[in-house]
Amino acid sequence: MPKRKHASENKRAIEEEEELEEFDIGDQGSPSSSDDDAFPSEEEHEDEESSEDDEDGEAFDSIDVDFLCVDPEEDDFHGLKTLLTNYLDGRQFSSSELVEAITANPASSVIKCGEDDDAIGVASVLQLSQHNNAEFLAEIKDFVKQHCPKGMEIAEKLNAAFASPSTALLISERLLNCPPQLAPPLMESLIQEADDMAKENGSKINQYVFITRAYADSTSTAAAPITAGEGSSKSKKNKKSKKEKNSAVSDLIFATPEGEFLANKASIAFSFAVPNRAVGKDDLLPHRVVAVVPAKEFSGALKEMRAVVGG
Repeated sequence: MPKRKHASENKRAIEEEEELEEFDIGDQGSPSSSDDDAFPSEEEHEDEESSEDDEDGEAFDSIDVDFLCVDPEEDDFHGLKTLLTNYLDGRQFSSSELVEAITANPASSVIKCGEDDDAIGVASVLQLSQHNNAEFLAEIKDFVKQHCPKGMEIAEKLNAAFASPSTALLISERLLNCPPQLAPPLMESLIQEADDMAKENGSKINQYVFITRAYADSTSTAAAPITAGEGSSKSKKNKKSKKEKNSAVSDLIFATPEGEFLANKASIAFSFAVPNRAVGKDDLLPHRVVAVVPAKEFSGALKEMRAVVGG
């Protein structure tokens, strides 16, 4: 059934510009949470003369923007393909096949702004068991395994997650100037649709593999890989592992709210830096975070997310 969800935000352009000023403009496609580089937000002024007089950039008008979450359509193909261009760090992969899978998938949403038909975000849950023979899935698995810490139990758990018929791939990519308040209702609706989809297929989703983006200061502890979920038969060690993971995650600046809150609930998580891609004046280092999140942890993550960002 088609969905049409609204999220009206009253935003100040200067606030977004200050947030995104740290990042440079990328050369590939539309900047998004799948890009390492962000773009400055557009400034709209009702009084052109007053904006010229405001040399310090302190006075900006507020604008109302209406965001819609709708079912993907065939006309969204090129927009979605652009959003997913850097999903695997710019590595060429079967992105067209992935877009087709997302478009045909009932548990998918496309974010659009007002009356503009261009997709500015996409979220989808793909059951791995439904795409075993897909090239895009094989390429995503290869990308994740290539960056997984070697010689650790986490690698075995990651392989087990990929092999499980109850595992799904969670995709969430959008332009960086989308308001964070979109995240809680978007994720809540998406997970409900995923559960309904699994029931119709006679299956169940117990965990999600999630690839998300974050940034770290070059001097922070997060500049090194973070790992969690190495496992232990002793609960004391398990608690220590979770504490270390949460500490490392807290040092990262996530591109989306769901990235942060879901990573904090992950049973398996690791990060790695994107080489030679320092961003902006503060030399922020782009990172990728791969997390396996138990389905039972989503409600808690969404509750915490909503308490922080609203929505």
